[in-house]
Amino acid sequence: MVLDLSDWQPLAWTGELFADFQPYVPAVDDAGSVVFQAALRGGGSGVFLARDGRIEALLGAEPGESVISHPDRNARGDMCVYLARDDGSSALVTVKAGQRITLADSRDGVFAAIGPLGPVMDVAGSVAFRATLADGSAAVCAWSRGVLRVLAHTGDGFSGFHGLPVIAGAAGVVFRADRSDGVQGVYRGLEGAVIPVVERVAGDGLLAMFPSLNAQTEVACGWVDAAGEGHLLRVADGREALAVDAGFLRFESLRGCLLGEDGELCFTGTPRGGRLGVYRVMREGLMCLLEEGVAMAGARVQGFALNPVSIGASGRIAARMLLDDGRQVIASLG
Repeated sequence: MVLDLSDWQPLAWTGELFADFQPYVPAVDDAGSVVFQAALRGGGSGVFLARDGRIEALLGAEPGESVISHPDRNARGDMCVYLARDDGSSALVTVKAGQRITLADSRDGVFAAIGPLGPVMDVAGSVAFRATLADGSAAVCAWSRGVLRVLAHTGDGFSGFHGLPVIAGAAGVVFRADRSDGVQGVYRGLEGAVIPVVERVAGDGLLAMFPSLNAQTEVACGWVDAAGEGHLLRVADGREALAVDAGFLRFESLRGCLLGEDGELCFTGTPRGGRLGVYRVMREGLMCLLEEGVAMAGARVQGFALNPVSIGASGRIAARMLLDDGRQVIASLG
């Protein structure tokens, strides 16, 4: 079942105002508004909000700095993003009630760099992010109520991290990591402990890089087993289950999941012999929402990007698309 691309609503195009949206994804807040990073045609970069047919500036990079991540925004209007400075330093900042506050900074002696990818914010304003510590180890971190914590780092049982750490209040922080013993897994950082959610031993296929989490503590992730069969997993109350009957999921690769607060589940993946697409899990099977190569606005979609911040509580999703005529568009569905 394929959705007509006319159901996607263009929100912002590259052109007179915006020069580039790449390589970052848009985010959808719980009110359904879309926020995105953009480089400006006249120079500089910023974070912008698309709502009710209007575009508003939320943050403009100051001289000597640039926005280097996707933003995330909660229902209260708090927003977070990464900034890079000309001196090589980087920071995680939040904007609350119009005031910019630095939460983590590579100049503070704790971090060598903030990132990669981007931060994730929950409804209370807590933020999960990846960083490089001053000693060079990679880390998954969280900021909450003025307290900054390192939840996991390489050299302490982990050899590396992937994708985005996602955060949802009492549900904790969920992240994708590889262990030093070769096990790959999805883990939850909660109350000072790191708990396995899904693990696969070496040689047992590949877990997708972008798991997702909602406030009901449900986790969704993709897995392609050693035989090349794709599986979409949902984990609730410690129990792992298939989100889709295996007969529907003939995918050779799975990139990540987008899980809404209402249980709405979408994912990105490539079906056997097909092209990368975005799919929604329906009771009767899968609905294709977007696919590379489909026609849009007089051109064809050459590529697209979205990740777990790109779905809102109501199930609305947003994506950055690159068309084969060179235009880029931020668009939403739902």
